[in-house]
Amino acid sequence: MMHGWYGSGWGMQGEYWWMGIIAMLIHVLFWGGIIYLIFRLLKNHSRPNVSGKDGDSSLSIIRERYAKGEIDLEEFNARKQELEK
Repeated sequence: MMHGWYGSGWGMQGEYWWMGIIAMLIHVLFWGGIIYLIFRLLKNHSRPNVSGKDGDSSLSIIRERYAKGEIDLEEFNARKQELEK
């Protein structure tokens, strides 16, 4: 028969019976968090490339530079045509 803070089983009459319930909740939360992180990592790594174009990121950089005023319209169009080749 176990004594101490564990109590004496499911029919615990000790004064620390609630610690078993807290321990179970901590375990469930811990393993639930681990499983959530695994699914999230798998979801991020299995996501297909939505753009379908390799130069899409380059085009977005050029658009961003044009929006910031770092390049003018002529340079933007020239670089865009070069990327579309």
